[in-house]
Amino acid sequence: MKIEELTLFSSDLAAQEHFYVREMGFPCVLSNDYRLVLQAGNSRLVFEKASHTHPVHFAFLIPGDSFTQANKWLRQRVELLPFEDEEIIDFPNWHAKAQYFYDADKNIVEFIARRDVEGKAPATFWAGEVLQIGEVGLPAQDLEKLYRDLNTLDYLPKYDGDFNRFGAAGDPQGLFIMVNPYEKDWFPTGDKVMPAHLRVRGDFNFEYNNEMLTAINNPI
Repeated sequence: MKIEELTLFSSDLAAQEHFYVREMGFPCVLSNDYRLVLQAGNSRLVFEKASHTHPVHFAFLIPGDSFTQANKWLRQRVELLPFEDEEIIDFPNWHAKAQYFYDADKNIVEFIARRDVEGKAPATFWAGEVLQIGEVGLPAQDLEKLYRDLNTLDYLPKYDGDFNRFGAAGDPQGLFIMVNPYEKDWFPTGDKVMPAHLRVRGDFNFEYNNEMLTAINNPI
């Protein structure tokens, strides 16, 4: 599944630009008082100005065997969020390894390397090795309803989870991570899952605001 663009909202665009462009090295496509657009491989990460926001979760997909190089690179730029004292967290059922950190808005950002996704580890890792945005978190009390709503846009296969407290839908290249805020906190930090406001464009085109999904009629 292709996630070509993810739009989030930020109360401090300058802080997010400093974090992603100056500290992380993501290419900046556009920056003004209202909008920040970053290139993340085949995806764009967009931040729009808002007076009030809640942190969300999303992931960058990186080449399947590049998690060690990515870890060395990340440790020079962010404070990683470990789980049981491990910075690189193994997900054997997903054939993946992941590492997490906060951005300037306390969004829980993930670098995930999947063995199901092709790509060789570079000798030197940098932001340009990111393949695309690979996951978007969607909080909802009724995950089955959210899943049905997404399927009104296009067919979306289930990937993992019981769809009561947690459900993942999509494929190894792109997943929607659906979490019931009354049953589960964000992994690995234990942060409370808050209502999300975001937009997604790609194979699925929608705005999601406090559990309400609205189709977007002007995809990329």
